[in-house]
Amino acid sequence: MARQRESHLSHEGADEDITGFSTANSVSDISVQCCSMQQQQMKKLEKQLQSKSHKPQTLAQQATDNREKPDVGENRRSILEEQLKRAFQEMQQSQDILVDSQAMCMNQEDGMKKLRDYKRRLEQSNGQLQQTIAELNQHHRAHCHQLKGSLGLAQSRCRQLESEKIRQQQYVMELEAKIASFEHTVGLLSNHSNCAQARLHSIDALLLKNQTPQGVPACLSHDDRMTRLHRALGNPKETTDEIIKLQDLLMERDRDLHLLRTKDSQSLGKLAALREEKTRQDSRISCLQKELSELQQKATNYSQLQQQIHPLIAERDALRELNEKSGNHIKGIQAEVLKLNQDNGNLRQKCYRLILDKWKLTVKRVKSNELRLDMDRKRDLLVQAKLKVDRLSKLHEETSRENECFREQYANLKRNMQSDKINSEQLVNVLKIEKENLQKELDDLQKRWEREMSANCSKCLDKSKGIRKAEIEMVMLQKTNKRQANIIKEHLGNVDQANLLTGDVSVLKTNVEQLKDYIKQQKNVDKSVTPHDTSETCQSFDGTTEASTNSTELTHEHIKQIEQRCCDQIAEESKSLSSQMRKAGEKYQCLQAKYEQRLKEVELLMHTITEERAAKNAELKSILGKCREKERLIADLQHGFDDVFSKIDSERQSMKTVLEQWESQKMQVLQVEKYWQDRIAIMQGHHQQAMQTAQNHRLYAEEKVREYQESLAKMKQRMEEYQKRYALRESQQREPSETERHP
Repeated sequence: MARQRESHLSHEGADEDITGFSTANSVSDISVQCCSMQQQQMKKLEKQLQSKSHKPQTLAQQATDNREKPDVGENRRSILEEQLKRAFQEMQQSQDILVDSQAMCMNQEDGMKKLRDYKRRLEQSNGQLQQTIAELNQHHRAHCHQLKGSLGLAQSRCRQLESEKIRQQQYVMELEAKIASFEHTVGLLSNHSNCAQARLHSIDALLLKNQTPQGVPACLSHDDRMTRLHRALGNPKETTDEIIKLQDLLMERDRDLHLLRTKDSQSLGKLAALREEKTRQDSRISCLQKELSELQQKATNYSQLQQQIHPLIAERDALRELNEKSGNHIKGIQAEVLKLNQDNGNLRQKCYRLILDKWKLTVKRVKSNELRLDMDRKRDLLVQAKLKVDRLSKLHEETSRENECFREQYANLKRNMQSDKINSEQLVNVLKIEKENLQKELDDLQKRWEREMSANCSKCLDKSKGIRKAEIEMVMLQKTNKRQANIIKEHLGNVDQANLLTGDVSVLKTNVEQLKDYIKQQKNVDKSVTPHDTSETCQSFDGTTEASTNSTELTHEHIKQIEQRCCDQIAEESKSLSSQMRKAGEKYQCLQAKYEQRLKEVELLMHTITEERAAKNAELKSILGKCREKERLIADLQHGFDDVFSKIDSERQSMKTVLEQWESQKMQVLQVEKYWQDRIAIMQGHHQQAMQTAQNHRLYAEEKVREYQESLAKMKQRMEEYQKRYALRESQQREPSETERHP
């Protein structure tokens, strides 16, 4: 009984050791997790700082590129300066964030110091517990020699526990299979989320395509441009047709937007399906939690089984009392052994034979138990190794897939960057060529105009001055148009700063259109001026000839009529030009209003899409957080299973220690039996010696009696001889005296 109590106390001490080590390990795990979280936060902050430090560099590069462009750099210098100011403000904010993060790191380091102090205290308490455990173990070892009769019951209980252990192992295998299925479902969910993100990226690409212009006209020759300008001015129907085409394009854009909205609704449906799968996983996790509660109940049952060992301890005490009674009985038997010396020799030989047989059986049993335990350990190790191999293979497959995906994305990004570079270079070359052509055309027009001005007369010079005034007014109007276009461009740049190249192209297009209008106006002016000039030159030549012949025919009234006609024609042409400019301005304003409406719609769509994307990202983040929580729960379950297995191993080791103690006690009992047998043999030897001495004394007494009898016989013979002699002497002495009396 005392030995069983001591073994129970040793189990409790081992459990306390395990709890102490588990608390220390939990503290160390917490500290490691805190360190990893700190490192992740520091990495994130470093990435933010790097990105924000690269922003001013990129903005500076954009500023240098825009400075190289003569038409656009001056207009956007202020925008870039504002962006630089914002970047510097962001840098200051990032520095503030860095200071806050450093303060957080200091606080976390203080928390780590506190945790380390707590860990040291736990280690000190653990050392004290180990000392107490060592003392208890010594106490147990001192009292372990009293265990005798509980081996059979313990073996039966061990068999029952082995059967229960096998059942629990099967149950654990089932749980691990379920965990593997859960991990597979988590992988599928991650694949679904990746697909959803890819679809969102495709939607973004479509939106960007819809925002960008559909095509850029190629570089055309001068004649083609002039023919197109003549057609545009001569045929207003074609302009209306172009407006209708633009309206058709707007309708197509609306259809594309409707398709995008339908795709968004489909993606929302897929998100609902993902939510349903999330609820299913939650239900599965609740089932796992129930199974964990069942395992905890089994642990409580195991504690109840330990409580059921107490009656076994009582039986051990009873066996101890029986042992004492048997000792008393042995003493009585030892008193009787002196009487049964002859039978004791045969019984001794038989006892030695039985002891040898028993020792052989115990050795075989110990070896069989050790082999059985080794087989169980090897099976457990094989199962664990197989599970680890499966997990590693799955992780390797997942990592290989992710690497392939990243490689494909990297290749696609490289291709897109190369294509963008090529397109930008082509656009820059096209714009340079157009600029050079326009400058050449302007130089040619100026040279022609100077030649024509040198060839004209004084009146033509006066008229040309009026035309120049009209041209100056046209230039002023063009400048105002340019200013308005620049203001519109600035607004567009503030709306969408990302589309810099599209803005540059639009600015160049407007400049080209203005130059085309200017060329058309100059040609119209040339057409309107050339017939008058030719008529006037002809009239001047005719006047000179007639002056030579008839100088009185030309009069001042005829000249005034010609001047009035020219002025009327110029006024009509100016009116027609002003009406055309008004119509063009109205059309431009209408198209600008429609363009602004479309931009607002696109901005609203982008805002809604960004909000939906943020909501989806938030949902995905929540799903990922829940998945991580589930993984943590699974890890906790695995940790619990590992604890259960460690407890089972500790129980095995405790049973081994009990068996070893039992064997040691058995050997001690055998030693005691040998001691008493030796004592009995010694007592028997003393008894035999006493018997031999008694026999020797008896023989000696018999010999002495014989000697005494012989001496008595000899004395009797001598006495008889002496008596005979004495009688002879007396007879001899009597005869002479008688003779003397009777002579």
